[in-house]
Amino acid sequence: MNVLNIKILVAHRELRGVVKNSILCPIQTGCARATALLPDMLRDNEGENISKDNPRYCELSAHYWAWKNQDKLGNPHYIGLMHNRRHFMFDTELPIPSADATWLPNSHFYIFPPITDNYLKHLSEEKIAAYFPQYDCMVIKGYNEPEVPFGKRITKSFGLENPEIFDVFANVLREKYPSYSSELNEFWQGDKQYLCNMFVMNKELFEEYSSFLFGVLAEVDSRIDSSAFTGAKLRFLGYLGEYLLTIFVMKLQKNPSVKIIEMNGAYFEEKYNPADKKKLWRYALMSLLFWGEKRKIYRQKYALLKAKIKVLQNFKY
Repeated sequence: MNVLNIKILVAHRELRGVVKNSILCPIQTGCARATALLPDMLRDNEGENISKDNPRYCELSAHYWAWKNQDKLGNPHYIGLMHNRRHFMFDTELPIPSADATWLPNSHFYIFPPITDNYLKHLSEEKIAAYFPQYDCMVIKGYNEPEVPFGKRITKSFGLENPEIFDVFANVLREKYPSYSSELNEFWQGDKQYLCNMFVMNKELFEEYSSFLFGVLAEVDSRIDSSAFTGAKLRFLGYLGEYLLTIFVMKLQKNPSVKIIEMNGAYFEEKYNPADKKKLWRYALMSLLFWGEKRKIYRQKYALLKAKIKVLQNFKY
């Protein structure tokens, strides 16, 4: 068999945590609006692109660039996307620093200290290539919020404070891709989500997914006036992309011929900040002063921050 050409783009907004080899390809996102260009990286404003729309699409401007400029990547057999601070944990021998220190509560993104040369040994071409062509699709393990169906938390979900945005999204999906209506309903009633727009797919699935993803998002974008949006709300298309990845994978899971693997993820924090100790004390105090749901939230924040501090102070690659 010929050697597979695998390319995984690593989205950057800053010059931090740069990893690069024959598979991993750093790409600067939002270049059309950037005040400075990062060295030795691909740029999402070259060739056919949506770089100027990055504030709404987030890392998906890198995905779009890869879709429309595959020749610049050598026409890969597999294409993927991850972030400079969020990686797939390709090496099963890479130890999890702490099961309690996660990016989101009970998620499969485990907190790690900043990248070192020792970490890079776990991110070699050999470690990555070992998954392919055995698997057709790779995603981060689904994030569950038990007892909280998505439909009940939509107004608080990842920046989509306005449920009307989701209504437009659902209408577009049903109109343009009615074959996904069942998966949309499952998503709405369920409690699982595939986060961060991270994936690796074979070329056939990548083409299918990209057409589906940007077909929906472009139409949603045309129906929503986002001119006054700021902050997290302005990133609405990026968040909707996560929903579409979830819905797409849900449909793939019903096809026994498609081999999918769900992976743990690494989330890279800054070095230990002594100010976190003060924040920890504040969470401890708040967990004593409040009752009910607020007490639960502060206790959760305390536990997560305590575990994070321990990792940043003690974990060695």
